[in-house]
Amino acid sequence: MITVTFHDLQRVDSCKNAMLVTDSQAIVDLFHSFNGRQPFMFELRGDNNKALTIGYASTSGVVQYSSQAGTPPYWMAVGDDTVDAHDYIEFAAGGTPTPVSRRYCLPLKTVLIIAMEFMNDGGMSRVVQWEQI
Repeated sequence: MITVTFHDLQRVDSCKNAMLVTDSQAIVDLFHSFNGRQPFMFELRGDNNKALTIGYASTSGVVQYSSQAGTPPYWMAVGDDTVDAHDYIEFAAGGTPTPVSRRYCLPLKTVLIIAMEFMNDGGMSRVVQWEQI
């Protein structure tokens, strides 16, 4: 199990920023605390220098796996690859809407599983396909 910290990319003054996420229940509780928020982005940063950047919306989300240094490669979890690549959903980060193709949208249940697996081993989940962007 790796140590994971939460960072809200929309609300930089969030009292949850730099919060340690220590177990599966803490991830579930964190996700439940987002109910009612407009779509936004946050990061789960592992002590292995890897990060998940997650776009959260009320019923779906997107997940990118990368190094914390921001260097390539960047991997996106693929949802429905039959969706028009020009159809987007916007997630707020730093007050700026960030468009992400809907082909990367996943059910929140799947996003939660990916986050839990990241916390367990620091790697990319095997429950989805990943695409290098």
